[in-house]
Amino acid sequence: TVEGFRVYREKQTFSLDAPVVVLYGPNGLGKTSFFDAIDYVCTGRIGRLNQKRSPSEFARMATHLDKPPGSGSVKLEVRGEEGNESATWTLERSTGDWSNAWINGNRADRKTVIGRLSQANWLDRAPRQQAYENLFRATHLFGQDEHDLLADFKKESVIPEAFISDMLALQDYSQGISKA
Repeated sequence: TVEGFRVYREKQTFSLDAPVVVLYGPNGLGKTSFFDAIDYVCTGRIGRLNQKRSPSEFARMATHLDKPPGSGSVKLEVRGEEGNESATWTLERSTGDWSNAWINGNRADRKTVIGRLSQANWLDRAPRQQAYENLFRATHLFGQDEHDLLADFKKESVIPEAFISDMLALQDYSQGISKA
């Protein structure tokens, strides 16, 4: 659910509960803002935009023009596995505070959010936050034919193999559609 974020002035709710979700429409309809919203709620930043902005500049840029800076919000309902059980939890973030998110109403920092979304098992090997966010964003850009990127993945990664597999499958699907 997106409200007061980029082009989304009014509250908009999208269902992403499908193996593949396709967004199609003319320029200015909000496709890029939709992906910016997902990036923002997950990482606290918008990766495609210059990150050397102050929090107040970001709040102004990320909030819809008709809303007060910092009043926009993005909420994501996540369904997945926690332990051996299915779980649903809610992740929320406002454009006025990029450092903190809310998971089921409890404040969470950026590292906690990205770790929970990717189901990473950190142990004592937590990477730098920015490096992990970049990996989170870029995972779908790696093709399965680029084996050198994945050579030691099973042995070295703290990110679940299923998560990476889903991202690679999406990349393959995207490449197939573009070639069709």
